[in-house]
Amino acid sequence: MESVMKRSVGAFAPILLAVTACPEDAMVPPAQFQKTEEGPPIPLGNAGGGDIRVHLPFAYRNLRMCTQGAHGIFSHRGRTTEFGVDWDTDNYSKESVYAPVSGIAYVLFDGMEVGFGLHINIDLGNGVYIVIAHLSETTIRSGQWVEAGQFMGFEGNTGYSAGDHVHLGKMNGDASVSALRGMSVPFSITVMDSSGSEQQIPVESLQCGLPGGATYRSANRETQCHPDGTLVKMPGTNLEQAKVYRLNNGTRQWIASEQVFRTSGYDFDKVVVLSPDELLSYELGNRISEEGLTDMAVDAQGKLWLVVGASGSREKYRVRLPDREDLAWSIADSWGAAHRYSQSECPCADYPDNQRYLHDYGERGGMATYRDGTILKERNGPRIYVVSGGRFLHIRDMETYRILNYNEIGLDAQDGLPPKAVMEILDGFISAMGNVMVGDCDRGYLCLDRDIVTKPCGSELGTGGQSADPGTIVDPYGDSEEEQDGGIADAGAQEAQEVQGAQGDGGMDTGETADAGTAGADGGERDAGVASTGTNDAGAAQTGPHDAGTATNNGQTGTLSVTWIAPLNRTQASLLLSGEYVLSDGSWALTWQDLASATNAAQVSYTVPGAASGDILRFSVEFRFAAGASPSWSCIDRRTDPQLHQGENPLMPQGTVLAFWNGAPATVEYVFDPTGNPGCGVRVVVP
Repeated sequence: MESVMKRSVGAFAPILLAVTACPEDAMVPPAQFQKTEEGPPIPLGNAGGGDIRVHLPFAYRNLRMCTQGAHGIFSHRGRTTEFGVDWDTDNYSKESVYAPVSGIAYVLFDGMEVGFGLHINIDLGNGVYIVIAHLSETTIRSGQWVEAGQFMGFEGNTGYSAGDHVHLGKMNGDASVSALRGMSVPFSITVMDSSGSEQQIPVESLQCGLPGGATYRSANRETQCHPDGTLVKMPGTNLEQAKVYRLNNGTRQWIASEQVFRTSGYDFDKVVVLSPDELLSYELGNRISEEGLTDMAVDAQGKLWLVVGASGSREKYRVRLPDREDLAWSIADSWGAAHRYSQSECPCADYPDNQRYLHDYGERGGMATYRDGTILKERNGPRIYVVSGGRFLHIRDMETYRILNYNEIGLDAQDGLPPKAVMEILDGFISAMGNVMVGDCDRGYLCLDRDIVTKPCGSELGTGGQSADPGTIVDPYGDSEEEQDGGIADAGAQEAQEVQGAQGDGGMDTGETADAGTAGADGGERDAGVASTGTNDAGAAQTGPHDAGTATNNGQTGTLSVTWIAPLNRTQASLLLSGEYVLSDGSWALTWQDLASATNAAQVSYTVPGAASGDILRFSVEFRFAAGASPSWSCIDRRTDPQLHQGENPLMPQGTVLAFWNGAPATVEYVFDPTGNPGCGVRVVVP
């Protein structure tokens, strides 16, 4: 039962008690709840932790209100909480929590109404750790290594708490036991200022309170992109959470049933758990609902074939496997096609289905390769690759490997490599395949690293160039190094706090009731990084506006993506994004029309493949909070209402716009209707 409680307390409804905060140490439970069998407090080690930066445990660019800081009068006066900080979260939805530092994580549970509740201690070494407390559910194992920015679970209201929030603190003590046994020590938090630069602020300098707390922007870069072919799901077991998807070209394709999953040759042991934020950032693609089939066949000449697709499928095909037999079997195994045979018993010509395969399945040109989503390494080689679009993307290091959550598809205690996830192949197999694109991070070519996977997927994930020439290293996003780092520069820049007049839900370590209403009323920016729980209907493939020969931005085109997020990230009954697209030479690619829609969602997205520098997308979003309700718009022209417009900017943005070209931010402007009629919209210019 203990392990179940550590993993998730989502099945238990939080109970809010009006109790008096202890003036000495409000987080210490009453005597009847103390675990006396654990003995006296652990002797304290030195400060340790080095110069490790402690981030906010929230997604990149999220704004969070500090409701109680160091020495807070409600409950931050005791040994375990003195320098802790409480961060506001929503009382009405589960919000994702990400590791604020890298280290060995321990999942611990004090009780539903006692102490830190469900919490994670991340060991920094030398008797120092970071505590993230009052969670509702965790998605990691106790004792595993986590990377800063790795998805760990959901915020909540467990322990001695009176409203959903996250407690963040630095402690001296033993990370493997409850944080109630540690001692709170001073530390600094890394946040992002208004210029996009990182800044470290001592916790005693934070402006916290309810009301009156400032909001601070997270500089914690979480995982936002996985390669094509990856099998993914959200954490949890209800019908929606249990859905398994295949990532394909920036979309998530729902595999409609277990029968479809298994007959397609997939393996549940290789499904990666993603944060809802990342999973729902992929547009919903075509459903995979046909039963599948993966098999092998041999022709009269003894040539082996890979057979894909059930007999009734319109997309069934066969493709030649390499002549080298052991390589052919290895490739077929990645497709789940070799499981019914042993290599010594090949699918001989008298196998009943062979003749049907050879006659009924159309031949696909080229040679079969490892299935997209396969993670592999040569037996004695140091490099790990993941196949995406038939290319072998080189995973730069274990940091990247872990932040992609690949280490959670099973674990080998010796070297940290999960045997169920990594397919080991014989040395020389990759070069024996001939004309395949193989990544090399040392050359900046087809490389996956932290910088790439913590940005939205670009049109060429991991591509550092179109050849393996070490002298031709091309930035995969077309940006300068500074822009790739999100403008992170001098940490001594302007102070990173944005004081808002709104009050949050007041989650803090206190027994007093502190729910001050709906959290995060900060112009809709607070949850800008959180994907909606609705279904985006605009998942159809789109044609790029430029011909392949158009010479723009040094001959490069890329993917322009825009996402509009409703105010306060509230789910809307319907959203409709309409717009027009003008090419850099002034010609029209699209006149004004409906481009994307979503229902029961908080956001709507639109993607333009083949966008080039100087192109302009102008759009507006109509959104309705309830069916039949009056619509509102993503931009309101207030010139027609003198009571609303009294000298200030007459254009009033509604919601939040996120715009990227090849993963780099694109310029977002608010403009009047060019026809002269009342109204306004959003204009995005490709950089």
